[in-house]
Amino acid sequence: MQTTRSIAVLGAVSWIAACGSPHEVANPVASAPTSSSVKASVVPVAEKATRLARCELSWCGIGASGRVSCWGNDRHFGTLGVGNMTSTVPIAVGAPEASSIACGSSFACSLSDDGAHCWGSDADLRGAAATAPPRLVPLDRPARRIVARRAEACVLDALGGVSCWGPDVASRPEPVRGLPKIRALDANERNTWACDEHGEVWVWGEPFWGDDWWKLSRKGNEPVHAPKALHGCRDIAGGSRAVCIVDDAGKVSCFGFAHRGLPSTGHYEAPDSSPFVPALGHPARAVVVGELVMCALGVQGEVTCWGFGASSESRAELRNMTTLRGASDIAVGAERVCGRFDNGRVLCEGAGEEGTVPSELVKMPDEARLP
Repeated sequence: MQTTRSIAVLGAVSWIAACGSPHEVANPVASAPTSSSVKASVVPVAEKATRLARCELSWCGIGASGRVSCWGNDRHFGTLGVGNMTSTVPIAVGAPEASSIACGSSFACSLSDDGAHCWGSDADLRGAAATAPPRLVPLDRPARRIVARRAEACVLDALGGVSCWGPDVASRPEPVRGLPKIRALDANERNTWACDEHGEVWVWGEPFWGDDWWKLSRKGNEPVHAPKALHGCRDIAGGSRAVCIVDDAGKVSCFGFAHRGLPSTGHYEAPDSSPFVPALGHPARAVVVGELVMCALGVQGEVTCWGFGASSESRAELRNMTTLRGASDIAVGAERVCGRFDNGRVLCEGAGEEGTVPSELVKMPDEARLP
């Protein structure tokens, strides 16, 4: 089972990493442009420090006090920080006060003043037991976001630099060479995506679309300049089968495999093909991409998603998530969307059962309170 927009399968907490996850939506501002002015205005996209994240079978969030908690069906992955167990209510994991969080299938990380704090199973990629309390990964400079793919973690620092670590990169965070100043960072299980200060996109990792495009990116962890169709971004989100960007006018464009939220055709669509541009009816400030479900986050607090359902018709329909309007952070699961509010309240819509096999399914509540 794959994670959200987010990321990853097996990960290492010794390197760690968090998963890619979902993006924070800043609170609406009084001067935000309306849908009628979107073409003429620049949307004020806020800096993002994700405080809600989707793991493989669990969720993690940061409460109003900065306390980190996780909940879900965690019998195999250790992301609750207390061994392999299941909990329908958030459990504190023992990390210091945090500003950002992310997680993968076998680990989770939070970002604090002293660095990244990571926990979970498979700590050394050798099937180790769950780690508790979280382990500290020191960083050379303050960071504002953390993402991960498989066993690699990356942080975006306050100066626009990106540093990564993992078994194929380095044993401690090392700067990613060849990147300009970065303003948005995201990852999925295969790739890390970066949007630079000029709105151009960089990507590194494993092949994502066809060989015709990726023949230039076989260097693995060396960033590659993405095709021009992806340029012009202010925000970016990569899922397991699609990548979406938000431009300065608040328009969302999606490319890739299942980027329309439709059933798989068995083929990837390269970013030089026609993108899917959802008719939101409002300008977006950020976008979130999951395994199938994708959400656009409006400048007035709107949350609009697509990709739900079993049929082509239902997956193409846009759904206005009125329950989540005004949420400060959004995370996306396979067919579930959750929003975190500034008071620590978490509300969710969509399928709520978690588990790897039918006999282990556990129904998660549609509301939780982060301590």
